[in-house]
Amino acid sequence: MVEELGFRAIYSAGSIFVYRNGNDLVLLPFHVDDGTFASSSHELNKTLVARLAQFSKLCDLGPTEFLLGIAVKQDLVAGTVELSQRQYVIEILDRFAMSSCASVTMPMAPGLRLSRADSPQTGEERATMADVPYGNAVGALLYLATSTRPDILFTVATLCRFIANPGVKHWNAVKHLLCYLQGTKDVRLEYRVLKFVLCLWLISMVTVCCPPLSPDLVSQSPPSS
Repeated sequence: MVEELGFRAIYSAGSIFVYRNGNDLVLLPFHVDDGTFASSSHELNKTLVARLAQFSKLCDLGPTEFLLGIAVKQDLVAGTVELSQRQYVIEILDRFAMSSCASVTMPMAPGLRLSRADSPQTGEERATMADVPYGNAVGALLYLATSTRPDILFTVATLCRFIANPGVKHWNAVKHLLCYLQGTKDVRLEYRVLKFVLCLWLISMVTVCCPPLSPDLVSQSPPSS
């Protein structure tokens, strides 16, 4: 569908499309029926939204402020985009009864070594871990780590190794990480652009059937960063 507009899917992710014409650049990731324009100018965003609206039922939600649990803050003058999952962290802490825990300064306890030897070895140990939501917690943390929190990625990747048969020591490491998140709710991931100012725009669309996008549709040059 979007290929007909002149977009091309990137090799590493089939749900992300790119349109380029001279200095005009648009990135268009899709999630189900939601799309977010990231383009080199506001005018290009508006033009593309208007063109899509001619051929589909589309809800223009304006500049992106919140998407898939991620808060988005843009500063077009400074050329920055900040991503935050503060609310998601709060929800994780509430979900696993850690909302009142004390914070720690490291995502993993210094010197901690986890191995399969720490997994349950007896029926009693397996019974102890039977109702522990280790997989659910690690899954929730994995989304956080791969979206906006690279500071916890190593710890989460380590915890993922034991998801098939976690033990008490592994679960304690999960709770330690949750304590770290308690004190770092406001940590944000910041992107800075050097050449283009990427203006994010959120749309929600149903179906689209459009003719090819004319190369001279937009002649707006990107603002200087």
